[in-house]
Amino acid sequence: MSLDAKEASIYDGEPVECYRFTDGANVYRYTSSDQLIQIPLDSPVDYVPTSVTRGQIQFSHEDSAGDVEITLPRADAVSILFISYAPTAQVSVVIYRIHRGDTEAIVVFTGIVSSTVFDGGAARLRCTALSNVFSKLIPTIYYQKTCNWVLYGSGCGIDKDATDPFSPPGTYLYRVTAPSVTISGATISDSIFGTKADGYFSTGFAQSADGQKRYIVSHVGNDLLLMSPFIGTVGAVIAYAGCDRTEATCGSKFSNSPRFLGFPRIPTKNVYTKGIT
Repeated sequence: MSLDAKEASIYDGEPVECYRFTDGANVYRYTSSDQLIQIPLDSPVDYVPTSVTRGQIQFSHEDSAGDVEITLPRADAVSILFISYAPTAQVSVVIYRIHRGDTEAIVVFTGIVSSTVFDGGAARLRCTALSNVFSKLIPTIYYQKTCNWVLYGSGCGIDKDATDPFSPPGTYLYRVTAPSVTISGATISDSIFGTKADGYFSTGFAQSADGQKRYIVSHVGNDLLLMSPFIGTVGAVIAYAGCDRTEATCGSKFSNSPRFLGFPRIPTKNVYTKGIT
């Protein structure tokens, strides 16, 4: 019996849904069934039974059209990704629908996890349809004093892992590595951070051996204050230099003045409110 026939049948349909979450490095597969499920549209791996439910997919002309809310246990591996901070990697989700004993499955939803709310022992994941992601406005270049480019991005052009040609091999221009750091909440400490002037790593980022990335709020002495703490045992940590996006820093710290995309000489006087004279 075809999937369409089972969908229309009153007695023969036994629908279950399978959920595949991906955070870049890891894949998490769950099913609403009470037994392991394999589906032909995905790799021949098991979808594990768990307490997973979803709301109705919204159909309207609003910006949230096509969105869906998925509920998982708070202690689930996917939920844990969102407990203390937004994950560095975007978490995507695909929902399949299949009937028990059938080999035909359909995709009912494809999107990304856009926000999460924790309510007691449950985590409610708000998922945005992939079609809505492409409808978002792309930021343009702003007429502002500070640089528009993302540090270490293609527009900026700085290689965050560039080596120093005038120093011993393995010496980097814009990063240092702490083999083991002392952690106190959102602060990590190591003497190697103190080899750079205060503020050198501010607005940069730190990356742990297991791939976790954290924005560096401030750098004083041996201490880096992160936007949110690392999770678990992090091992070695690489700290990358930050940039305040000013013309002076672009030239003196990164020798990158030709790529600076700011307008530092914008007049500070508003002639509409203070007049021309």
